[in-house]
Amino acid sequence: TPVLLYCFIAIYFFVNGIVQKGYLQYEVSPVLQMFRKTITPPAFLILCSIMFQRKEKETVKMLFYSLNIYLAAFCLFKVIGLPSEINENSAALVLIANVILLCYGRLTKLFGSKLFLFATLLFLAETIVIGSRMGLATVFYLYIVFALLEMSRTKNVVGIVTFISFIIVLLVFIALAINYTEVGERMMETTEQTEHFTVSTGTLFDKFGDRGIQYYFSWPYFIQKPIFGIGMNNWVIYNPLDTICHSEYLVQYLENGLVAFIPYAIFIYLLMHSLRKEYKKRADRSRDALKFVYLSMFGILFCNLVIWTNDQYAVFIIYALCIALSKQHRTYRIYSK
Repeated sequence: TPVLLYCFIAIYFFVNGIVQKGYLQYEVSPVLQMFRKTITPPAFLILCSIMFQRKEKETVKMLFYSLNIYLAAFCLFKVIGLPSEINENSAALVLIANVILLCYGRLTKLFGSKLFLFATLLFLAETIVIGSRMGLATVFYLYIVFALLEMSRTKNVVGIVTFISFIIVLLVFIALAINYTEVGERMMETTEQTEHFTVSTGTLFDKFGDRGIQYYFSWPYFIQKPIFGIGMNNWVIYNPLDTICHSEYLVQYLENGLVAFIPYAIFIYLLMHSLRKEYKKRADRSRDALKFVYLSMFGILFCNLVIWTNDQYAVFIIYALCIALSKQHRTYRIYSK
């Protein structure tokens, strides 16, 4: 199953990090930190999967409101200038997970239209405060998917006009964000980042900023150690930019080799394949809800390009939701009411 497969990946992460001394990258309690970064996320995945399967409505609501409190605190700290150990991309992943829960809850009628509208306005404001390019792009994608799904099943003209208007408002919001906010400035400056770096590739990878440079320089090290990789957390030793892996795919194939990357690819495939197979069976309202969660996974895969997610609990909430919804024997009590 996907859960057992990821448990294997996590245990391998931990062992590989110890054997190849990647745990030494942590300054305080290195072994404990390695354990926290590798073993606790799949434990959280198992917990969330069980909760979603046993009490879906309650779990969706509990996680939704809990993540809202977290986001509000992060944005407040950033606005008033208080220091925070959480970086913008980690906060953006929490926002993305919450948007997925909100849209899923709306599609299943778990959340009302007023709550959806208020939360959407709040999330758009938090997107600007967080200032993550990845967050802005993914949130926009998720809302467009939601609007198209809702519009496809709306029979009356008023409903269609409403969702077309919703899409137009989103487009206007994106245009304003790109032109007048910090996140927009960062999006426009991506291709200019290499001018400030001491290294460059001299290729198209430079157009993608520091992420492109990391992908370019990672390949020779992967060729040297394709099976077991260079060791969990060890890319910072080899990276010419002196930073950690800013991509989940780099973590998988470069630091942990094919032993991790192949099971990880299978894990993602199983999640999406089983969910797609499940929603195709359904003809009732649950079909669109499952389809939305399936399509939201493409947003997560995009996020994996620009940030590591193996210790990001928000992402494991979505993995757990996929696992719970793809159980073919499940009874969708939400839709029967």
